[in-house]
Amino acid sequence: MITTALWNVLRLRFGATRTNRTADAAAGPTSAQPAPQRPGNWHPTATQDPPLSSQNASNAAGAAYDSQFDTRLDAEQLDSCLLQHGHRTVMQQVLRGRADPLLPNFAASYGAEANVQFDFRARLVFIDPQAQRQLRVHRELPQPALGARPKGDAIVRELDETLWDMGIAGGQFPLLDAPHDWWRTPLRWAVDARVERYSRIPRHCDLARCLSQGPTSPSELRRYAHVSVADLRSFLQASLMLGLLRWTTDDDATTQRLSH
Repeated sequence: MITTALWNVLRLRFGATRTNRTADAAAGPTSAQPAPQRPGNWHPTATQDPPLSSQNASNAAGAAYDSQFDTRLDAEQLDSCLLQHGHRTVMQQVLRGRADPLLPNFAASYGAEANVQFDFRARLVFIDPQAQRQLRVHRELPQPALGARPKGDAIVRELDETLWDMGIAGGQFPLLDAPHDWWRTPLRWAVDARVERYSRIPRHCDLARCLSQGPTSPSELRRYAHVSVADLRSFLQASLMLGLLRWTTDDDATTQRLSH
């Protein structure tokens, strides 16, 4: 009797375990695993990301995946992180101030003794050393901070140099003015644009050299330059924010056909 009872307990226990595992497998990933964010889009004057259906969001990443060249990590990096309101405000305001130097100074901060002040009229940025480390080393964007002021030992930098660093830090967010099929949309390098003013990193120079040869999509550009998706996104974001390149449009294609 004892042996039979023990066997029934073991059978029921391990049988339930197998059933639960089967159910877990059928259910797929657990809720603890983060879902990929939708790609989205943003513009200096936009207030929110335009809506994308789940099908479109899936196509934006999945259609670009190449099993012969990419890894699953690469495919995940094609999805953008959600641009938080504070970060959006900072990036939009700095871009507006770059275009309109009459706008008042703008302040942002990473926390105590890590403040940034943008002087658009002088095209200068006053930034605490700690804030400089957060931006350039940790690649983090600050939050708006009305009235925040850097200390007396603040570093003085050109506005465009700081904007480049902000673009590099913001590469994980939706690319500026990106169309839905951004991965396969050609980009055009601006005439006489020189990336060396902002970066002398070899991969950045290689990417700029590729783009200067003619309109090139991010997908093609990555294959030519052999860079990671994360590095490519950062370079594109910084270049787009400074106007070093832009997305091609249907008007560009029409103009090219008329010129031949």
